[in-house]
Amino acid sequence: MNKRKFISAKRKGTGRKNREPVLVFTFDDAFLTDYSKAYPEMTIRGIKGTSYVATNWLNRTDREFCSWSQLKEMNDSDWWDVQCHTHTHPRLSELTESEVRSEMETVNQEFENNGLPLPKHHAYPYGDTSDLVKEVLNEYRSTQRLTGRYRSSDLNSYRSIRSDEQSIVKAISVDMQSQQDLNDAKGIVKEAYHKGSIIVLYCHEILEEDSGYEFAVLEEYFIQLLDYIVNLRIKTMTISEMYDYVFGVQ
Repeated sequence: MNKRKFISAKRKGTGRKNREPVLVFTFDDAFLTDYSKAYPEMTIRGIKGTSYVATNWLNRTDREFCSWSQLKEMNDSDWWDVQCHTHTHPRLSELTESEVRSEMETVNQEFENNGLPLPKHHAYPYGDTSDLVKEVLNEYRSTQRLTGRYRSSDLNSYRSIRSDEQSIVKAISVDMQSQQDLNDAKGIVKEAYHKGSIIVLYCHEILEEDSGYEFAVLEEYFIQLLDYIVNLRIKTMTISEMYDYVFGVQ
């Protein structure tokens, strides 16, 4: 859905009235494991995903990130969505208005230069934002994703998504590093399923063993959560598909 159609749908109050639960699994920063681990493990299970890309981080050499060709391959499939996580991964509330605009415009140019459609959805680095940032980003993106952690208040309802003037969606971290984290993640997914909520999950790099890095998920727990989602039979969508679905856009 483009920005004009999205705003029009909100003003008209159109959209689905049902309470079918939906799960959106997202990944921040576009670590290489989005492509090498998440993409194959999720698609073989019929689970869709979204990568939020900090475009300048793709050039880093201290960590492994996706290439533009890998991102394009995923985005061109029916299973994945590639969206905006800023250019330099700053705390946007600490930037001037012109700097915030520069972040968005640089991301747009990077996407265009690398053959991807302009991003319509944004995820805040560190979950950091402000009223000014929200106002500016509303000019560039259709939606803005926050961060959260295993709380019922971080589930989204159809009503909340359709009524929020700045198109804010809440998300829950599943950077799981313990059995308790996995149990908590399963619990909030189950709650969303029974409430008919829209749950947006996010995580970062997928690691085979604990490195002490906070923003990562252990592969064994990631796989177990995927299997739980499959067994629960909750509908999964990309972030773009979810918004189109909520507003009834075909």
